[in-house]
Amino acid sequence: SAATYKCRGTQYDDFCSTQRKFESEDVVLTIIAAVPKVNPADATAYGGGSHTFSCKFPNPFVGQSYEIVWSFKGAGDASAKPMIGNGDVYVDGERIIDGTIAQDHTTSSGEISTTLQIANINNDVGGEYLCTVKWGTIFIKSSAATLTVRTISEPPKITNVAKGGEAKFTCKTTGDAKSTITFHNAAGDAEVGTVAQSDATNSGVVTTTGILTISNAQDANSLDYYSKATCGD
Repeated sequence: SAATYKCRGTQYDDFCSTQRKFESEDVVLTIIAAVPKVNPADATAYGGGSHTFSCKFPNPFVGQSYEIVWSFKGAGDASAKPMIGNGDVYVDGERIIDGTIAQDHTTSSGEISTTLQIANINNDVGGEYLCTVKWGTIFIKSSAATLTVRTISEPPKITNVAKGGEAKFTCKTTGDAKSTITFHNAAGDAEVGTVAQSDATNSGVVTTTGILTISNAQDANSLDYYSKATCGD
């Protein structure tokens, strides 16, 4: 329990014929509440966008310096890895997470706040995130928050076809649920054609494939097209 402790010892043997007592300096044991005030929350983010996690801890050691560490565990990872530098994650020399860590940098407050902003959302950033504050060997760790990513993983490509031939446009999405994919005329945003759609699930990730087929292609079909994906909860 929390209290002030000291160690006492007594020596009385062949080397010390007179009994002597020794006493250490006081040692104060402080019990801290190792629970964050605010944990990062589960969230869903969309490809190309950004997301910010927030976390807040109590500061039982006012006046002492501390360290903030955010960690990431991706799909298939055995354990979480610390986000290096300013909040980035690299795999095989390639940056897969563009992160920015911010904190209040004060030591005089009774609480510590920090945020992790992830920019340029892509498939690789989906996973679990947690935050730890450290005072030497003492630490408080948050619970893990899951970031689910919904994105167009494979947009349609420029396609050339002979007049009277068949043109195919393919769009793929990935996320936690299947999408409804449509194709549109970029000039007026009107939906075009009928999309053949299929879905496949692997390790909890749903991949939706939409294919637009234009048969007997004519000059009137020579347009700029784009795809749109709608994901229902």
